[in-house]
Amino acid sequence: MTTLNMILGNRLLSNTQSTDIHIDELKNKTIGLYFSAQWCARCRNFTTTLSKTYLDAFNENRHLLFDIVFISADSDEESFAEYYQDMPWKALPYEDRDRAKKLNHHYRIQDIPSLIILKSDGEVLTFNGDEEFQLAKSLEKWTNGETIYWNKEPISSEDYIWTYTYCHECYMKPLIGSRFGCFNRECGYDICDSCYSKGNTHQHELIEFWSPKKIYSVEQIFSKNTLIGKNNEQITMESLENKCIGLYFAADWIISCSSLTSTLIELYQRALKLNLPFDIILISADDNQKSFDKLYGKMPWRALPFENQITQLQLKNYFSVKNIPAFIVLKPTGELLTKSGCKYIENNGIQAIQTWCKGEKIPRVPDEFIWSSIACDGCEMLPLIGQRFHCEICSDFDLCLACKEKGHKHELVIISQPDTDAED
Repeated sequence: MTTLNMILGNRLLSNTQSTDIHIDELKNKTIGLYFSAQWCARCRNFTTTLSKTYLDAFNENRHLLFDIVFISADSDEESFAEYYQDMPWKALPYEDRDRAKKLNHHYRIQDIPSLIILKSDGEVLTFNGDEEFQLAKSLEKWTNGETIYWNKEPISSEDYIWTYTYCHECYMKPLIGSRFGCFNRECGYDICDSCYSKGNTHQHELIEFWSPKKIYSVEQIFSKNTLIGKNNEQITMESLENKCIGLYFAADWIISCSSLTSTLIELYQRALKLNLPFDIILISADDNQKSFDKLYGKMPWRALPFENQITQLQLKNYFSVKNIPAFIVLKPTGELLTKSGCKYIENNGIQAIQTWCKGEKIPRVPDEFIWSSIACDGCEMLPLIGQRFHCEICSDFDLCLACKEKGHKHELVIISQPDTDAED
């Protein structure tokens, strides 16, 4: 059994007391481990909001069995002290760097701010504390051993699991099955099928997102939309028939798009000369027509008109586009060839397009795979990149190839790399 003193040691700092406190003062309390740093602007903003929520909760109930412990990611003690002086909760002493490092590793902290909620016995209650605390009665639920978010098993194999999305009405996370959302970018509002069936109380119209469990042909995706060409001419679906299609998600304001666009233009023109059955459609992420026109003015291929915001949003969610630029490549049937088109265009050039036009995927190099939530317990590489070896005897133990070659006391098994281009 993991106890709080095993996690945090025996001594903590407190801004409300003149001396350090003993870990026993947190006994029987629900604890939030707050991973943050002064140099992080998002952290500073989050700390302000979190402090207000924390103080308001204790003003209402001075005996609330809850507390927070700050785990600093600052690079020097002066920054730590300056940042911590405005926090109303406890902190791990800055000099205990080894423990802070182990906590980051143990809880797989990849981004800050991050708030991990622990039960009084040290067991993790939720990894979503930084999201949940902004919702109603979060502290009350946590101290009762409950979370705001809840989950369920899919009823059917056809039910898609929207991993990073929750229902804004019933708080199901991940949202499973049909997903209805607002096309207004500023809202970020989503609800499940059950809540949608009770009636839409949101201020804007909701759309049903395409399920990534299903395959839609290029014609189905764009059947109700008029694509445009260089001179604003309308593009017919017949001109894309039997072609491999690259969906290029880009924006004028993103600097890295410029370099990829130049590479794509060169390869696109070569593909035309080679008479390859290949075309590209721009899916703009710009927020105004002027920026769209500036971006598309450099490109020789097709585009989804700027005003078609709904289809832009549908495609972004259907292909789980998190970062831009992105280059998604489809067979003429709509079957996915790759979500990693940017990498293959940069590394393989025209050979990538030739491979796709044969309806084939480009073999992935095992040493390039990124295990986004896994660290190497040998060299502490986070995330672990390349082949991953797991020990089934040690608790939560993984090694990279280099550390595996150095040996381990137990037999290791290689973990198969998931297909990042799989439809689901």
